[in-house]
Amino acid sequence: MANEALYQLSYRPITRPKDIRTQTPGRITRSLIALLLFLIALPNLSACSRSESRSPGPLRVVVTVPPLVGLIQPLLPDGSSITALMAPGKSEHGYEFTPKDLATLGAADVVVYIGLGLEPAVETFLKTHPSPSRQVICFATVADITDPHAGHHHGPGEECDHHVDPHLWLDPDLCLKLVDAASAAVRAAAPLVGVADFNPDSRAADLKARLRTLDAELKTSLAPAAGRAIVTHHNAWQRLADRYGLKVAAVIRGVEGEPTPAAIAAAVDAIRKQNARAVFIEPQFDPQAARRIADAAGVKVGVLDPLGSGDYFEMMRTNANALVSLLAD
Repeated sequence: MANEALYQLSYRPITRPKDIRTQTPGRITRSLIALLLFLIALPNLSACSRSESRSPGPLRVVVTVPPLVGLIQPLLPDGSSITALMAPGKSEHGYEFTPKDLATLGAADVVVYIGLGLEPAVETFLKTHPSPSRQVICFATVADITDPHAGHHHGPGEECDHHVDPHLWLDPDLCLKLVDAASAAVRAAAPLVGVADFNPDSRAADLKARLRTLDAELKTSLAPAAGRAIVTHHNAWQRLADRYGLKVAAVIRGVEGEPTPAAIAAAVDAIRKQNARAVFIEPQFDPQAARRIADAAGVKVGVLDPLGSGDYFEMMRTNANALVSLLAD
């Protein structure tokens, strides 16, 4: 199935997939503007919140990032709709949710988000607009991963970074826990929208089997690159590196802002000291600094995409192939 069919910017009926295989972060000023717009829109958003007596119809599911589409869609009843709030090509860091995004969130029967401070506007909305019939899943919670700094707010000029890597979906083993939680949420939500006697257990079992197969496949394909060092554009790849035996020698940029001259110099130094073979850019960020680093160190440039366009399995396989092509002997 084409990637475009998996990612939907607006609600529309979907059928069960036959097989799903495979802004640059805002500055503090932009974040404050987004917060003000959110506060101004709160009265209207309240009116758009999910009705507790909503009419029977397709199950409405909202996720925050594109990879969650491929992890949740296989569990849904035929005719359900799924919406990812972040469009492909946008960075997951500093993404500014619009009032329209939050209104879509308020109308959802099931919401799945990452947590760990990645989507603070979503968390705030869900807390201030609770619904007893809305099923909410926080990936970090079901994976039992916490960050004591996730709720800390930074002032002007302060560096903003995640102390715990929020890119949980890049570890297929953690995704098994998400599937279990999502299956239970879909089972609970389906009768409330008129989908009686729906049991997603067999779909969940199939999806978990595919995740285990993917994990084994990646272990085999990345084995020739084990122990190799890489330089990444931002700090998204530590979980994947830990699971498959790679080393992240340096990260070019923090969550906010462009790479500093010191960060660029440190990356070049790390490449030379750790014999890193490649610098990996990401489609969500300007590649110029990464290319300068690669040129200065005399290494190749590859592409890794932590978000993809909705096809989780294809995204993971494509990233693994990109790593192997530049790291394996």
